[in-house]
Amino acid sequence: MTQSTYQDQTAQLHGQTAQDELAPVHGDLPVERPLVFYIGHDKAFYLGRTQTTDEETFTNPQTLLDRYTDRRILPPAILHQGESGMVKFTCLFLNYDGTPFDLNGLLASFEGSDTDGYPIVTDEGFGTVDAANGLLSWMPGREITKRAGHFRTAHFKLENVDRTGIAITLDFDLHVIQNGVAWPKPEAGYLSEYNRGLLQMHEMQRIYSDSMQHRLDAMELTIADRLQKMTARLSQMDTQLGNIQNAIDKNDLLTKSDAKDQITQLVKDALASGAIDINDKIDQPDVRQSIDKLAGN
Repeated sequence: MTQSTYQDQTAQLHGQTAQDELAPVHGDLPVERPLVFYIGHDKAFYLGRTQTTDEETFTNPQTLLDRYTDRRILPPAILHQGESGMVKFTCLFLNYDGTPFDLNGLLASFEGSDTDGYPIVTDEGFGTVDAANGLLSWMPGREITKRAGHFRTAHFKLENVDRTGIAITLDFDLHVIQNGVAWPKPEAGYLSEYNRGLLQMHEMQRIYSDSMQHRLDAMELTIADRLQKMTARLSQMDTQLGNIQNAIDKNDLLTKSDAKDQITQLVKDALASGAIDINDKIDQPDVRQSIDKLAGN
């Protein structure tokens, strides 16, 4: 007799095996992700000005596809006020094509302005994780966590040792919360500026398609309206021609073609009856040619 465990008995009530019940649960749990920056995007055409006072609205998902946007999705970084040197962020720097940005021989520094607008520049707290693959660590210093609130601007600067080359990242969302505020749920992930650019282009393409469809519909309506007007005009002209024909028939008027036919017949009758001597010499060539044409010669 096989002895069943408590897990087996409980699982049988639900039509499952103990192995199924104890299987790991796959939930939407937050995971640590590095701050990702694409070097060279600091002049991206679709971004608003850097210095703003509404950074807290930048991470709202509903603002992602705002066509005429002055907001943008930024990598979030959250700190507690006064807790300097206790949080370490991993930063990943990439090229345009997504390949790692080589950090060898470069000096990293933080530049930004806090919630009150005071500028902060520091090169402390940076450590190398994997420079060749664009990875470094950043531990914010005391001056960064001094005041609570959203930083108005926050970005990294990479430069050569001899200061001959400088690369500046796009801003990220740096938020210093008060000690009395509970630590918020970490973000499971965020959209990089590259992904946001793709979605922005997708939205622009959708707007262009809608605009073209609107123009095609308007053109179709215009053509239909023009055809209707042409049909009405042709009907009006047909009515006018009918009225003219009725007037001709009623008043016994001659048209140009009828008059020509009657004159031709009169000349032929005169020639046949001898009223006009056909043997008479006509000196004018043009008159003789016209008479020959009337006679059918």
